[in-house]
Amino acid sequence: MGKLDTFSMAAFCPPTDGSDGYIASKWMAEQILEHFAKSEGIPVHIHRPTSITGDGTTDTDLMANILHYSRLMQAVPEFPDATGVCDLVPVEEVAEGILTQALGLGSDQVERLRGADRADVAVKASQIHLHSGKTQIPVDALDSYVKEVGGLQHLPQKVHLSDWITQAVERGLTESVASLLSTPEAARGHGMTIPRLHK
Repeated sequence: MGKLDTFSMAAFCPPTDGSDGYIASKWMAEQILEHFAKSEGIPVHIHRPTSITGDGTTDTDLMANILHYSRLMQAVPEFPDATGVCDLVPVEEVAEGILTQALGLGSDQVERLRGADRADVAVKASQIHLHSGKTQIPVDALDSYVKEVGGLQHLPQKVHLSDWITQAVERGLTESVASLLSTPEAARGHGMTIPRLHK
């Protein structure tokens, strides 16, 4: 199984037709920060969390909704074209990681970066941090995970993604999340699954 690393995604431009707007917005945000770091010589930190879990997750979070409604319906959606794992990281770990980086860079380090060669700054000023959890669920084992955490007696039924969305909407899934799950990208696991992370 492939691995992700902490490299720039500048060379990997997402579709420009709006078909994957969420990913495109994340990509553009990183490019703005990287450009700022290179042009101004001021260090920036880019944080890439996987699926955040815990109190405070919003009703638009894909994985939180999938897990919630899968437990409720005792049925999990099938993603036949998806590979990789669903990586779950507690919100507390992400917050701690961001705070550690935000508070750990002293003014002397900032001044050294400002006086560095521009090519050197391009590498040093833009730092990318991965935030992944200990819970990594193979996409084809989602039913086993839901059974375990949901305290179910039997494995949840595997349901075609479109049928699962219809049933979940009837039970309260928001239209915004339903529309995200209805895209071809979602069927391939985009926004939900990743290769195993290399930390």
